Amino acid sequence: MLRWLVGVATAVPVAGGFVLGPHLGNLHNGLIAASFTAVGMYVVRRRPGNREGRLFVAVGVAHAVMFAGREYGLHAGPLPGASWVAWFGVWPLPLVLVLIGVTVMCFPTGRLPSRGWVPVVVVLAAAGLVLATVSALWPVEYARIGLVAGHPFDLPGTAAAEAFYRVARPVGYLLFQLTWVACVVVRVRRARGDEARQMRWFLYAVTVSAAVMLLGLAVGKSPVPGTLTAPLLAVAAGAAILRYRLYDIDPVINKSLVLGAMAAVVTAGYAVMARVLTDIGFTVTGQAGDGAALLSLVRADPPDVSVIDLRMPPGFAAEGIDTAAAPGVGLMLLSQYVEVHHALRLMTEFDGGVGYLLKDRVSDLAAFGTDVRRVARGETVIDPDLVSRLVARRRERDPLDALTVRERAVLALMAQGLSNAAVAADLHLAIKTVEAHVTSIFTKLGLIQHEREHRRVRAVLTFLRA
Repeated sequence: MLRWLVGVATAVPVAGGFVLGPHLGNLHNGLIAASFTAVGMYVVRRRPGNREGRLFVAVGVAHAVMFAGREYGLHAGPLPGASWVAWFGVWPLPLVLVLIGVTVMCFPTGRLPSRGWVPVVVVLAAAGLVLATVSALWPVEYARIGLVAGHPFDLPGTAAAEAFYRVARPVGYLLFQLTWVACVVVRVRRARGDEARQMRWFLYAVTVSAAVMLLGLAVGKSPVPGTLTAPLLAVAAGAAILRYRLYDIDPVINKSLVLGAMAAVVTAGYAVMARVLTDIGFTVTGQAGDGAALLSLVRADPPDVSVIDLRMPPGFAAEGIDTAAAPGVGLMLLSQYVEVHHALRLMTEFDGGVGYLLKDRVSDLAAFGTDVRRVARGETVIDPDLVSRLVARRRERDPLDALTVRERAVLALMAQGLSNAAVAADLHLAIKTVEAHVTSIFTKLGLIQHEREHRRVRAVLTFLRA
């Protein structure tokens, strides 16, 4: 019987609020009311001894009152008795935040981690009570919410109350949040077995909600998208308390967090790379966050050079090199590590200018800019570390055995895309001497002049394969 009464006490104000609105800035209160009450009642039914379900119900009922009160006070008119009804939708907020904090601190057992946290909750409740009292006596929150209805009291000292609230509110709310976080950290560090998995369920939902909120702030300058994900927290917490498919979440969490972190790093890297290229005189015609978007950009507006990461979302395998090739477009591939087989693919499968550099090389902006321009001109650029790695890896029957030390040095520089003049300058030789070395290399490697094949490219390929 009691559960039915609680359900009605929540459903009626929530339904009334939706009939009157809902206003976007207040919608999250209605969603929290419905989701937390429903999940809490289900937990109470399935786990009568778990106090967390009761806390969830309390959070839901409190938000139902605030949701209905605010929608009533936001309605143009105003409606009969709007000042008092709207009043109940505003002043309880600090106490409701304390209630949410206690609910989080008690998750998943419904009890605090230890008795030492009881005084902390008392301090939070006292701070919330002070803020709620000020909000109840003076209209310190009305302008922020945009209520049409007026405050039911007209007491002197409004300016002083607003000045106090303007300072105390952010300090108090920050205190609430820091306390919740500290308590959760303590519980996570102590948790073992199923409780540790329950915490991971909940923290995973919190992470997703926070990510949506940050995205909303970054793109739309609004936290509303994040607040609208509140039902996800209730569902995740309820599933964790009831231990529904509890062990199945570990692989999901691990994979999604890893891929999410990698995607974030790659996305941030694209933004940084675009800024770097702009700073050194290039025009950035587009940015892509995955292989499909990259291919679409290259096809729609082919650039002179496509500067890409070897590993891109969604698979972080070799999407960059698999999707970026287009006729007449230079390809500069950036990689975290030396991967010889990808360099060989660049040399053998793609026409036009190609480059393979480790990401560390980007820190030298002048050299990086020069390398990108060389690729745009159709030249080949290979990271010196890759060249060194290839030189060190000798096969049993090395086709380069016939070359002298000097000829190997010349061929190694050729593999980096240097012209004869550049090789001569680097080795402090005359150009004619370098030309003689190049001719000798062609001869010793058995590379006969052919109108359809470039001996210089074939020599470099032989070097890379060796």
